[in-house]
Amino acid sequence: MKRMSVRDRTDAETLFRASEIFEELGDVRSAFKCIAIGAAGNHGPSQTKFGYMHSAGIGTKKNRRQAAYWYGKAYRNGQTVATFNLGMDKKDEGNRGAAIAWFRKAAARKYGDAFVELAKL
Repeated sequence: MKRMSVRDRTDAETLFRASEIFEELGDVRSAFKCIAIGAAGNHGPSQTKFGYMHSAGIGTKKNRRQAAYWYGKAYRNGQTVATFNLGMDKKDEGNRGAAIAWFRKAAARKYGDAFVELAKL
């Protein structure tokens, strides 16, 4: 996996912050575009948010397959919350086995909410 340069990381973080401002202003399409650039550039937080935007249909049509793709990339990039989010999507879809597997991965990284969801299941 290609590591981001300091400049690329700074640019991705700037785009991430810009996306939050666009969302606050109600311009979800612009927020989506900003996050897409950061996600494609291998910025883990952007990949997590991009997955969430696909999952929730924010700035784009709801697409759980795309959400899972970006959550998976974010997970491999060290983003534990992406693992938990993917578990929640699987739980919402009724895929108990996959949800448990993803919650276990999040729990292994000491993500507290994952323990709660595992206990519920």
